[in-house]
Amino acid sequence: MGIREDFVASVERTEAIRNRFPERLLAPLWGVEARPSLLADGEVMLDEAVIARTPMKSWIFLLCAAVALLMMCFGSWFGFRRIKTKRYVENIPTSPSAGLTYGPAEIKGIVECDQGRVLKGPLSGEKCVFYRHKITERRGSGKKAKTVVILDKKHFVPFQCRDSDGVISIEPEGAEFTADLKVQKRRGRQTHYEWHIAPSTAVYALGSAVVDKEKGDRLVISDGDNDGFPFLVSDETETEVMLRLGRKGLLGISFAQNGTVFLGLVLFAALGSFAATDFLLSALISPLFLGFSMFVLMFNDLVFLRNRVKRAWANIEVSLKKRADLIPRLENIVKGYLSHEKVSLEALTGLRTAVVGKNSYSPTDVDLAMQQETALTNRLFALREDSPDLKGDSAMDEFMDRLTRMENEVALMRKGYNDGIERYHATKQRIPEVFLAKLFKFQDAEFLGFSKEIRKVPSFTFDDNVSQEDSSAEDPVIQGEPVMDSVSSSPSVYVFKDEKVMGPYTVDQLKVFVENGDFLQNDQACFDGKNWVTVAEVPGFAE
Repeated sequence: MGIREDFVASVERTEAIRNRFPERLLAPLWGVEARPSLLADGEVMLDEAVIARTPMKSWIFLLCAAVALLMMCFGSWFGFRRIKTKRYVENIPTSPSAGLTYGPAEIKGIVECDQGRVLKGPLSGEKCVFYRHKITERRGSGKKAKTVVILDKKHFVPFQCRDSDGVISIEPEGAEFTADLKVQKRRGRQTHYEWHIAPSTAVYALGSAVVDKEKGDRLVISDGDNDGFPFLVSDETETEVMLRLGRKGLLGISFAQNGTVFLGLVLFAALGSFAATDFLLSALISPLFLGFSMFVLMFNDLVFLRNRVKRAWANIEVSLKKRADLIPRLENIVKGYLSHEKVSLEALTGLRTAVVGKNSYSPTDVDLAMQQETALTNRLFALREDSPDLKGDSAMDEFMDRLTRMENEVALMRKGYNDGIERYHATKQRIPEVFLAKLFKFQDAEFLGFSKEIRKVPSFTFDDNVSQEDSSAEDPVIQGEPVMDSVSSSPSVYVFKDEKVMGPYTVDQLKVFVENGDFLQNDQACFDGKNWVTVAEVPGFAE
């Protein structure tokens, strides 16, 4: 009877396992045949034949669940934050200094700073605009030895980033700096480290372009008044920054992914179920988590690009409203000097209709307003050049300078706005983003069609003592805005590229621009104010 009971229990337990999913599908493939029940009528199956559940203890479940949730939350926060920043680096184009627009921006160039605001590295003694000084100490001995950090401080000063078009100021408060380790010294049980970014170093910066609070007439790169957009300054290249962010992001996502699988196993263990399907379902949580992560990142990309377009358009509307304030002064000038010109009067009337009394504008309104303004301002500039009285009028000079700045402002805004639309549309038309865009009804935006060139400032020569009228065809004339003096030494080199002269640069800066591809070695350059040679022939360049 004992043998029979064991045999019956074995058959009943085997059938119970065979009838579960997915065993009932796999059993025929593996040749496990079904057996009829050996229980007699009215006979109850023995307890040994029942598959009993063995749930884990409650306190163990709560502890494991807390660990799993902590892994998920920390990994998701760290990973998504880094991946999102990496996507910003990919989606935001590099802005030249001449094309910088308000809002999220990415710039590249070489570091310059004022001599009076430069720092000195605590270990290297070199000039720098940022340094990090860290001191660690080895304490204890044997297995109880440990390394502790006794000092870790960062210092920085505002500095400038020069590219091939000019200079952009960077206000580094709130920035996340990354730099190569420059000095490591061992002093007894202490180890000293120094990271720094020195003048003439090539840097990459991602941040917000905002109006300078002190001068109010230019854009600077800063943290954007804590607008949530990342602020990075690094001596790495853009590719190196993306790879570093990508590695950290994937590490965080992988940590969170393991947390989701662990949580699934813990939940099944709490139920006391250890079937094969439980492990399968726990494993399926991982691709579901990755799919959700991909959905979140793509959706965030579309939202960011859409908001970037909206922000750029809002800036253009603000610029148009500022133009409305100039209409009364424009009317006085036109009535005083152009009252006999019907075309100018019509342009003024059209400009008033386009910008005055409106709270919002359409791309068609903007195109019409800028066409009317261009026709009118071109005539004003021509009249000013032909009339000595107007040239000497200080009020006219101030007005024309303000008008020029506003025209340049809208020209740069138009470029940033259209570039934002182009990237938004390109992302929205990709697969699988196109399905998300249709599902959540991301609307297209309309390009601005008007063409507006940035007006040139007056010419100047290499010799400040020579007047504009005395400049002859024998001496090259440099077109462009005056630039700040570099911290580096002479000589000053000017480069002719894209039908304009850029500079001045030092030889060290010129080498960095050539390495970055901004200039070529066969581009024309002038280092003595008289003769033009190729960049490769500039003294000191080949050293």
